[in-house]
Amino acid sequence: MRFGTLSFTHAPFEDLAARWRWFEALGFDSAWVADELFAQPGLSDFEAWTALGALARETTRMRIGTLVSTLPFRHPTFLAAQALTLDHISGGRAAVGIGSGAGDPEFNDLVGQGRWSASERADRFEELARVLSALLGGRAVDHDGPHYPTVVGAVPPSVAPEPLVPQPATKKTAHNAAMRTPRQAARIARGVIAASPDKILHHSCTTLGLGRGQNKRVDR
Repeated sequence: MRFGTLSFTHAPFEDLAARWRWFEALGFDSAWVADELFAQPGLSDFEAWTALGALARETTRMRIGTLVSTLPFRHPTFLAAQALTLDHISGGRAAVGIGSGAGDPEFNDLVGQGRWSASERADRFEELARVLSALLGGRAVDHDGPHYPTVVGAVPPSVAPEPLVPQPATKKTAHNAAMRTPRQAARIARGVIAASPDKILHHSCTTLGLGRGQNKRVDR
């Protein structure tokens, strides 16, 4: 069993850095930051990936990443570049948690995206996850949308022994979307951060022939 801890990126940074050094001294296996831009003043004061780059230099052992990077904020090419940069800075300790943002639709308003239906949000999540997974696996991408058209010819290699892959977080929204996201995660990702009902996750893993709690990547 491994244990991780979640922090909000609140000011002052010196306090956040000291807390992370303490987490590592206590023996935590991983440390994560929320990715909320300025949604909650006093809690989310710093941009998550920039903060992670600095926190990587304050730690030496823990796996570090986002819990979670939110769908409306980033194109998969930009997110892949951020993750690979952090991976090199941290010596191969970066982890990428992604989420649809369904539980916080106001995040769309922060970046002028407008509100999405549950179905569109699920479609966008799956498309972003597939493109991101290919980029983090070092593969060239020529993808023609509809939401995230991407043409990337070369991607720097990851420092980690295994390619980084998205680790989607799931939340209960409309029933159909809640059922789709764990299935998407099981097909594409290495792990799931599940806030949805356990029976949904169990049903998705059973349908795909995966054991409960099993981390598995299925290349398609």
